[in-house]
Parts: sequence; C-alpha cells; structure tokens
Amino acid sequence: MLDQRDRSESDSSDPLQFAVDDSEFHMQIALISGNALLYETYKYFVGRLRDGLYLAHSDTAVPSCGYDSHAAIVEAIASRDVAAARKADYDVVSMSIAAIATSDRGAWADE
Repeated sequence: MLDQRDRSESDSSDPLQFAVDDSEFHMQIALISGNALLYETYKYFVGRLRDGLYLAHSDTAVPSCGYDSHAAIVEAIASRDVAAARKADYDVVSMSIAAIATSDRGAWADE
C-alpha cells in the first residue's frame, strides 16, 4: 500500500493515479486504525480527497509529502504509539495545507 503510493507519487506524469493510490492509502490507514467512525468518515469524503489530491499534484509548484512522512504514520500505527501517530499525521497535513495555501491554487479555498 505505501510502496504503491510512493511509486505513483514518484511518477509525476500521472497525477490521477497518484490521487487514486494516495486516497486508497488513507482509506486503509483509517480501516486499520480500528476507528469505525474515522473509516466511515473517510468513506464519505474519499472522492473529494481524491479530487483535491489530483488538483494539488497537477500543480508542480505544490511539493510532495514523500514516502518518509507517510512511512512515519504507518510505523507509529504499527507500534501503537499514539503520540507519534498524531505528530506524523499533523506534520503531513500541516505541510500540505501550507503548500496549497501559498500556491496559486490557494485562492480558491477562500471563495
């Protein structure tokens, strides 16, 4: 799951495939978390997540989060380290939000 996401992220020629693979990665994380509410919530908005990932990765000015940051999430969950999982998740999300907010596409968020 993480390796497929990484391969898609490395292949910048197909942002749609990356969006599909990254969305699936997040769905699987929600599933293995054991939190039914989180999983059901992700099921509800996974299409919007995929659309947002596609838009973000179609814009070459938006940097990628990369393999290591996502591997940190997986490792923290696997070791049941809640604090590390929260930090790893926060790091990925805050980097993504900051990158989108400062890109040319950030303006649409205020509309």
